[in-house]
Amino acid sequence: MLEIATIKLNQMKNILITLSIISTSLFGIAQNIEFKSSNFKSDKEGYKNATEELDKGDEYYKIANEALFEVKPLGINYEMALKHYSNAQKFNPNSATLNFKI
Repeated sequence: MLEIATIKLNQMKNILITLSIISTSLFGIAQNIEFKSSNFKSDKEGYKNATEELDKGDEYYKIANEALFEVKPLGINYEMALKHYSNAQKFNPNSATLNFKI
């Protein structure tokens, strides 16, 4: 009986170790590409449009948060922020900061 429990415990330990290794390696796969002009030298116009969308999204997000904390109607500010963030994400889907905002 003790041998069976020891075998099952070892199997469970091996499974946990394997899952830990897999989950840790998945974090290394994700890339974060910041919205910096040096990262998009080949598409300056796209970068300019994407940063404009990002800035507009930030403005709407700020307005919505201020309204939320002042217990005022939010209107469509969060929706507008999401719209602009989504447009920016089409250009750079690997921005961790932008993906967090969405």
